[in-house]
Amino acid sequence: MDSVKVELNEEYLYRALSANYAEHFMRNAAQCKADSVPYKFAKMAHNFFSLAALGQYKTFHMLFEEHIKFTSETFPEATPLSAIKHLRKEIDEVIDELADYNPVTRAVEYADCLGCLLDSAARAGVTPLDLLDAFDKKLAINKSRTWVKNEDNTYSHVKDSNERTV
Repeated sequence: MDSVKVELNEEYLYRALSANYAEHFMRNAAQCKADSVPYKFAKMAHNFFSLAALGQYKTFHMLFEEHIKFTSETFPEATPLSAIKHLRKEIDEVIDELADYNPVTRAVEYADCLGCLLDSAARAGVTPLDLLDAFDKKLAINKSRTWVKNEDNTYSHVKDSNERTV
């Protein structure tokens, strides 16, 4: 009898866990009223994890790894700084795109910016988990700050006496 060999990689484990989570959320949804928030959340989570289990959704980590593999192979001599310099060019494209209202191409330009930022982070040794953890912590810090509107319609936080001036 031939046995099936399964490679235990991150994507396989994610899909297996996603299938289990999808079942879990539907069992919980069955215990809730159809119009309740817990039911709607459980149904939404079921759909999300079902798509992930089918391989129709990539996690942030999966996209990060795929992108970094591509950029490392395609641009082997790039550095964290060169990726940031390219990000400046991509930001200019977003600025140009904001003049036109085309949400499809606008999303693509924002995605280019995200790609440059992720490439720079990876080349600087920042992992996807490092990035998400730092983003979560920074969000908490920013939520605790007082913000003021500047004349150019940007916002700045009010500096504490403990903060260094950049």
